[in-house]
Amino acid sequence: MKKIIITAGGTSERIDNVRKITNSASGKLGMTIAEALLDANKDLMIYYVCSKNSLRPNNKKVKIIEIDGTMDLKSTVEKLLTNEHIDYFIHSMAVSDYMTDYVTTIDRLKTSINENNNLDDAFKNVDKLGGTKISSYEDNLVIVLKQTPKIISLIKDLSPSTYLVGFKLLDGVEKETLIDVAKKLRDKNDCDLVIANDLANIRNGEHIGYIIDKSDNIKEAHGKDDIAKNLVEIMFNNDVDKLYNELLNNKEQFAFINYNNTLYALTKEKSLIPIKSKNTFLNKFKNDIYYKTIVKNDTTTINKNDLKLYESYIQKYKDQLTKKRFNDKYYFGCVAVKTDNGFITTIRGKQDLNEYTIVESVNHENHTISVIDKKATLNAPLLDNLFKNEKVKAIVHLHDYYDELPFYDYAIPGTVKDSLRNNKTSFNIQYHGVIYLFDKKGNIL
Repeated sequence: MKKIIITAGGTSERIDNVRKITNSASGKLGMTIAEALLDANKDLMIYYVCSKNSLRPNNKKVKIIEIDGTMDLKSTVEKLLTNEHIDYFIHSMAVSDYMTDYVTTIDRLKTSINENNNLDDAFKNVDKLGGTKISSYEDNLVIVLKQTPKIISLIKDLSPSTYLVGFKLLDGVEKETLIDVAKKLRDKNDCDLVIANDLANIRNGEHIGYIIDKSDNIKEAHGKDDIAKNLVEIMFNNDVDKLYNELLNNKEQFAFINYNNTLYALTKEKSLIPIKSKNTFLNKFKNDIYYKTIVKNDTTTINKNDLKLYESYIQKYKDQLTKKRFNDKYYFGCVAVKTDNGFITTIRGKQDLNEYTIVESVNHENHTISVIDKKATLNAPLLDNLFKNEKVKAIVHLHDYYDELPFYDYAIPGTVKDSLRNNKTSFNIQYHGVIYLFDKKGNIL
């Protein structure tokens, strides 16, 4: 179960037991984000830390924690981050920058200035108003403020693994200035994401949020619903990324995740397949036979023209091959070119498109792949079968689709079921991507 903290509304700082300094934050954005998260994922718990007058969601998955001032908020945040494993912290609350130090009057301040040698001592030694409530007959009050602790700066110190979303609100500034200030907030507090807002836009009825990640990618969202929608999507992508790393570390074929009331199977190709039942889905693949790779350290001569052709396809489709999915470090898809002694293709688990390997042969009876130096893409058995078509000189596989081509059912790459495709023309594999077949002249078959 995911545990999420959302702060919402605004803090109030006491002048006395009756009067407070506060702000106009309503908590509407925090509530909208909470509701969007609840719609997308039922398996979560939200700690909704808010001011007493803040808007709030009404859901049994939400624990409401009311706070008053900044020190109250600090205590609550420290307790939650110390006692709970928090996956996400969405800090949308408008926290006061200042709180009351003491209250005095101009007359008392004048007296203190006359009695002390300098202004610092005058403020330090001034006669302060006491009691639980300042008299309504006092005139010319002076409220001395001091800075509040920066709550956002505490979060990563207390819980380094928590995904932190910060917010920055300015009023009537240029877009570039707003984004620059938001980036500084992000970097100073180690935020994973920061959302920049301009109060002038909000007052004019158009709430524009600039969502900025650690790589300076910026999404522009219009309205609180759109901000919430984009944030939930980014959080889901982050969950997928973490789940994918677990899948690889555990050497599993699939992992499973819920989103928008749908169960998905996450594959090694980082595709998400909507399914009805985990067991039913796994039963479809339980009898799959996998190919094994035999790596040889021999050297082999590569036809220079074939290598040049391979490099030209890499360059031509570089943008699609390097398109990152869910913040991943790997490249997905592959390129292959038929040679006199097998075929050149991309390596498995590639992070550098300049690396390639030679597939000398694929034995479809013994289910083995013989390669030189490095393991080939999991698609190697399929590539080998497709190259049996004499017209095919090169193959490009991308994790995109070309809708005008036919679609075929998904099968796990590197299995017999996947390799049995003997298509003579280009095609799509559902939840995997497109397979382009090229002839010697570079025409798509």
